[in-house]
Formats: sequence, structure tokens, C-alpha cells
Amino acid sequence: MNDISLFNQSALLLTITLLLVFSSSSVQGYYPQSQKDLKSAEEAILREDYKTAHKLLLPLGEMGIASAQNYLGLMYANGQGVIQDDKEAIKWYRLAVEQGFADAQYNLGWMYEKGQGVIQNDKEAVKWYRLAAEQEHAKAQNRLGLMYKHGWGVPQDFALSACKIPCPF
Repeated sequence: MNDISLFNQSALLLTITLLLVFSSSSVQGYYPQSQKDLKSAEEAILREDYKTAHKLLLPLGEMGIASAQNYLGLMYANGQGVIQDDKEAIKWYRLAVEQGFADAQYNLGWMYEKGQGVIQNDKEAVKWYRLAAEQEHAKAQNRLGLMYKHGWGVPQDFALSACKIPCPF
């Protein structure tokens, strides 16, 4: 019984090792291409060729690349290369914020502050602005300061509203 158990453990260890080797090599093999596709998508955005950008970004977003997910969120929020759809924008932003992507945190905060694709909620906006601001996202720090200045979603606090980088948010 011990010989069979030892054999099963060895076979399992070998299987796991082979899976790790082959899965990491395929990811590494694809990574340079995904970087090229992301750069090409960014160039397409600068040319305002949003349909090409969307075509390049969609597989990257589905792969879990946070910057691509954020770009997709922006495209859906603004109707660039796609039919404008705030709910779809929220979906892509949420995928990126799960990875701690500051731009997406800011964008999701904006959607909550403005009530686009979600029920307007200043407290939720503050939550996302704060997370982005903690990563030194300048626009998020500015919006968070305004939230404190006006008491939107937080108690009004003029000291925090005038805070400079880094802020104790």
C-alpha cells in the first residue's frame, strides 16, 4: 500500500511540475505578443481608430490584462468604436479594479459620482477615489479633495480638501 501511495504521490508531483512548466512557457510565449497588441491598441486610440483598438483590446481584456480592461471600460463609457454602454463599462472597470489598477479605480469612482451605469452613490465614489489616490493617482486625489471640500459622501473637511501629495486619505 505504501509503494502505491508513494507512486501516486510521485506521479502527481510529476504532473504538477509538467503543468507548471508548460503553462508558464505558453504564457511567456504569448506575453511579448500581448505587449505588442497593447501598444498597437494604444496607437490606434491615438489615431482615433477605435474599432481597431477594440479588436486588439478585447482578447487582452479577456486574458485579464488590467490596462486593456480599463481601456475597454473607457471605450464603452464614451461610445468609442462600440455602442455606448455604461453597464459594459462598469463590467470592464470592475475587472481591472480587482487587480488594483488605479486608473480603473478612478474611473469607477467617476461612474459612481455621476450615476453612470450604477445608482449614484458619493460614498462609493469616495471609496474608489481613495483607493486610486493612495496609489498617487493625481485626478483621484483632486476628486477626493473636492468630495471633502463639499462634503459629498464624506463629512466636510477643508483641511483634507486642501491636502497636497501625499495625503492621509
